Parts: sequence; C-alpha cells; structure tokens
Amino acid sequence: MAQIVLQEEGIGGFYGGVGGVMFGEAFVKATLFGANAFALNKIAAFSHMNVASLPFFELCLAAAFSGAVASILITPIERVKILMQSDKTGKYSSELDCLQQVLAKDGLIGWLTRGLDGTVIRELPATMIYFGLYSVLIHSTVGEMLGPVAPLLCGGVAGTLSWAPNYHSDVIKTHMQHTHGGADVLQDGSGDMINGYNYFDTAKLLYKRDGSGVFFEGMAPKLMRAGVNHAVTFLVYDYIMKTLA
Repeated sequence: MAQIVLQEEGIGGFYGGVGGVMFGEAFVKATLFGANAFALNKIAAFSHMNVASLPFFELCLAAAFSGAVASILITPIERVKILMQSDKTGKYSSELDCLQQVLAKDGLIGWLTRGLDGTVIRELPATMIYFGLYSVLIHSTVGEMLGPVAPLLCGGVAGTLSWAPNYHSDVIKTHMQHTHGGADVLQDGSGDMINGYNYFDTAKLLYKRDGSGVFFEGMAPKLMRAGVNHAVTFLVYDYIMKTLA
C-alpha cells in the first residue's frame, strides 16, 4: 500500500490532510481531556470520594461523557481530513478549499453532522477503554515500577487497546464521510445506493458489497499509529499537569 501511494501521489500523498489534523487534534485532545477531568470531578464530588479512589465504572462513565462531547468536534474535523486524504485527483487545493466545497454542497449542518452517529458509536467505547484502562495501569504496581516512563507506556497500551475493538466503527464512519452529500457513498452490484448519513445502513451495504474483511482493512498500521500517538499524548499531558500543579 505504501508503495502504491508513493507511486501515484508521491511523498505528499502520505501527508494529505495533515494540516487540518494538526490544527484540529489540539482542540480535540483539549476537549477530550478537559471533559473527562470535568466529569471525574463532578462524579467524585457527588460520591464524596477522591478522583483517584473512584471505581472503574465511574472512570468509564466520565470517559464516555468526554467521548460524547469530543465527538461534536471530531466529526467536522475528520470530515475534512478524510476528504483530503482520499483526494487522488487534486480536487482540493487546501483544507480551506475542501471545507468551502463541503459547505457549498452539504451546508453547515451537513458538515457538522455527517458521520456524527458513527463518531459517537466509535468514541464512547473507545474513550471508556482509553481513560479507564490508563487509570488502572498508571495506578497499578507495574505503573509505579515504571516510574517516569509510566505515562508513555501505559498511554501506548491504552491507546492501542482502545482502537482494537472499535476499528470497524471507524471504517464505517470513514465511508460515510468520504464523499459529498447525496446518494453517492456506496453502490453494490445490484445498484443499491445509500446517502451516507445512516451508520447501520452503511455497515450493511459494506458487508453486502465487500464481506466482513472490509471492517478490518488497514487495522495493523492504525493500531501502530495509535500506540505511538497516545503514548506521546499521555506523556505530554502528564508533564503539563505536573508543571502546572
């Protein structure tokens, strides 16, 4: 796959949509971690407990809240990113040009909501595993033994495992968001069409057209990326929080 991208699109093909990703990820991560901290503090106050003493269920509840909130930001940001990364013909000159074309065809509501159901379905279980597992690992005996590298390693494990059971949802959501509005997302052999706004209809049509294997295509590099991404994320977050404390 890497060779195909290099041959057809050159080095730049590996960085399609990277500007939007870098800009958007800052807001997404800030919202995700901020919402999680807010929910943890509210739950701890309601339960008359310290945040560090909250049971796993409450950790997951706070994480699910953060995932739902962050989905509102993630959906439009990833819409532009997906269109930029799937653009093989140079249709979009920049992220801004891509956004303008999306707004012209889908309108503001379409840009903000297309794939939102898929994002929520992906993010809720993912963030529950992400924050819940990280909290368990970082406060475990192993986490204490790891010392200053604990956020790096525990974050990498939590990030990778949060993606593994939810990867299929990302595949479905990506297919929902990778074209403009109208009945143009998928077409099977019999000519059935789907407009891309319904998560479950898209999943059924993908399965009908490509079989179950489609839900796992590209999973290995995605998990590798998740491990590195979230390892660094938690390391930086831990450093910032300790610096500000």
